[in-house]
Amino acid sequence: MSVISIKNLSKKYPAHQALKDLSFEIADKELTVITGLKECGKTTLIRTICGLDAVERGEIYVDGVLINKLEPKDRNMAVIMPSVPLNPNASVYDNMAVGMKLRKYPKEEIESKINKAAALLGLSEYLRRLVKNLTPGQKQRVLLARAISREPKIVIIDDILKGVEQGLKKELRTEILKLNKRLNINFIYATSDPVDALTMADKIIFLEDGVLTQCDTPVNIYDKPNTLPIATFFGSPKINLFQGNLTEENGKITFVSDGFNMDVTDFANEGMKKYIGKSKTLTLAVRAEDFKRDDGGEFSVTVDESDKWGERFMSTVYLTNGESQNYFSVFSDLAVGETATLTADKSRILFYDTETEMLLS
Repeated sequence: MSVISIKNLSKKYPAHQALKDLSFEIADKELTVITGLKECGKTTLIRTICGLDAVERGEIYVDGVLINKLEPKDRNMAVIMPSVPLNPNASVYDNMAVGMKLRKYPKEEIESKINKAAALLGLSEYLRRLVKNLTPGQKQRVLLARAISREPKIVIIDDILKGVEQGLKKELRTEILKLNKRLNINFIYATSDPVDALTMADKIIFLEDGVLTQCDTPVNIYDKPNTLPIATFFGSPKINLFQGNLTEENGKITFVSDGFNMDVTDFANEGMKKYIGKSKTLTLAVRAEDFKRDDGGEFSVTVDESDKWGERFMSTVYLTNGESQNYFSVFSDLAVGETATLTADKSRILFYDTETEMLLS
């Protein structure tokens, strides 16, 4: 069992504060993805967990044991990082054995563990082959095999799929998921790719400038992102954003934007009501899949582009009645130049404070 608890973790470098008072828990056997925008602190976080960087303030527990002062070699964690590459002029076997040899594992135990890990990743027939003669996919599997061969309690991976072509990336994502389930241990994966995060994770930890802004399941983080940066990070095409203000007349609450008005009386929450009649703007966020044709809808649009995305059509439209051409995306089979009226699924729309970028609830 490996329950990982992070409590009030902070890390400062001379030039900037990399992590700011992070607290979260990773359950046993979870595959946890740490993600966020560039320089968000994800690599610093995994380096701190595995002991490569010292903790400035806060506590890291594994199964209730404080590990802040433990050396990396004593944490029983395997780490895969781009900065620790394979030796191209050594065999697969020797690359996998190097860490265990440094820890002075018996020769028979090294061989047994390597054979077991190689079998899991389909590398048994390549153990004597030089790494430089492997395909890119096989090299990635060697990295995984080297990590799991010591039978660690936790595997930590820093974006090893970055720059990998899409077909191979999908294949390797599947391999990592299979390993997580077969080995029944914690995997922590840091990535800047939102697709990797959504498709791999049991839990996603989203960082913004070293601050934890959401720790949640992929479904929840996609459907109800806590901040605008999270909302725009996940989803393709990007979530549509509209700025406006709230007004109230005769008990009817309306979101007023350039080109449309939306009656929000029935679902205006307490957080939203504080903005009624104020000059502060709100941002309405609606995903492309949450629009549909409706003659009584709020959005009168003209179609600018239409493309087939797999089994459905994605149209780029703009508001016909707006002062400026506000373009946004909808999944609907609309023809270029066509005009239509759309409505948004009110159960799926989100409102944010434009200035703080925080979800209103």
